[in-house]
Amino acid sequence: MSNPKGQALPNALSMFFVMLAVYCIDIFLFRSDLTVLGDAFFAHFISFVIIFLYLLAAKESVKSLGISKKTQKIFGGVLYGTFFALVPLAIVTLCEVAYYASTDATALSFRFETPNMAYLSPEKSITPVAGVMIYIFTCFFGTAFKEVFFRGFLLKKFNKITDFGKANFMQAVLYMTFILPYLARNIPDQLSRNSLSVPMAVFVVVFYIVHEIFTGLKWGLMTRVSGSTYMATVDHFLYVFLSSSIFITNRYESWSFMLRMIAIQVVSFLFVLIHYLIGMKKINEKKKRKQAKIDAELKEIEERKKKREAERSVKKKIEKLEEISPAKYKNIVHEAEKRERIAEDDESALENKIILEQALKEEVVNTDDENIDAIIREANREMRMKENRVSSGDITDDFDSDEFLKSYQRQDGSHRHSGHHHHKHHRHHHREKTKEKETTAILPVKKESMAKKPKKTLVQKMQSLGGIDDSSSNDLI
Repeated sequence: MSNPKGQALPNALSMFFVMLAVYCIDIFLFRSDLTVLGDAFFAHFISFVIIFLYLLAAKESVKSLGISKKTQKIFGGVLYGTFFALVPLAIVTLCEVAYYASTDATALSFRFETPNMAYLSPEKSITPVAGVMIYIFTCFFGTAFKEVFFRGFLLKKFNKITDFGKANFMQAVLYMTFILPYLARNIPDQLSRNSLSVPMAVFVVVFYIVHEIFTGLKWGLMTRVSGSTYMATVDHFLYVFLSSSIFITNRYESWSFMLRMIAIQVVSFLFVLIHYLIGMKKINEKKKRKQAKIDAELKEIEERKKKREAERSVKKKIEKLEEISPAKYKNIVHEAEKRERIAEDDESALENKIILEQALKEEVVNTDDENIDAIIREANREMRMKENRVSSGDITDDFDSDEFLKSYQRQDGSHRHSGHHHHKHHRHHHREKTKEKETTAILPVKKESMAKKPKKTLVQKMQSLGGIDDSSSNDLI
């Protein structure tokens, strides 16, 4: 992929050297400026052809030359360009008239003479009017090329790689080099004819170098603030045509004529600078408003985007809820309630186990050691059988605890005489002492709370609490 910024400088410099070569050929070989044309018309014409061929080859628009189709820019450029050319010229001319009128009124001598009139044929085949029209055409053609190439093409290329101030200075320096072939041809010729002294020759060279850079900067500012080359082209044409054709005295010398030219450009530059500062302030404010509008639009777009995302999120949640059928939702609620009941039952079962173990301790101490495990296992078995029958719907009667105890009395031959009661009480008292340390881990039951309730048998307590596993009895004994 091509890089426009990276190619800007090579393209600009290559085009500049081509144009400079064409200009040198015309100045030194064809010398069209020393003919009735009055300007280097051949060089400007060939350069225009080259630059438009470049645009076709590079597929660039004429906007890269500072040419706009907007009517507002055309009329604005013509209006301001005329003002910046005529007003400074009028101010300097009036100052000259006032000076000569106050010093030597006879020195005032108004005349209009274009540079090409000195080259009209002696046979008068071309009238002065025709000569003026030719010079107007060639002068406008030449100034249009310089503005399109230097302030349009080169300035835009340089502005792609650096800021406007540096780009403007670069194009002004290159614009100044186009006067060097003219000076290199004319200064030595005038020195050889003794029509120009060496100090004056140095002054002329320095003046034109400064003049070209100064005017190049001014026309660059005009192009920048107007957005096209129309204003600079009109100002450039009127300045060159009028300042080189209108004279108010016959006593002009080289230094006085150049002083007049630089005075016109200084006044014009001050007007252009004021216009540039005001115009750029408006342009910057317009850019700020445009940028603020763009930022507001981007912010609004971002807010709408966030709002749409929030709406999509809510919609997805609603759609997800809608995907759950009423039966499925009922099952989810039922499962949640079931897990909650299981958690409550687990907590209650643990508490009941502790209470049951305490009750068993109190009851089984009165039973023979060898019958304790059998009693507890049988009780657990009977309780599980009862729970199974209840869950299956096969049992209708309650658990008969009296019958359960009687059966165990018959099995272990517990129809004992009362005479054995003292021996049984003695064994109970001995077993209570030996197991005192083992029973400290079981949760004690407050005597006050147990006193308020009627004492239940072992099986009744097991029926009310749900029983324990066989493995628990081994830990308890």
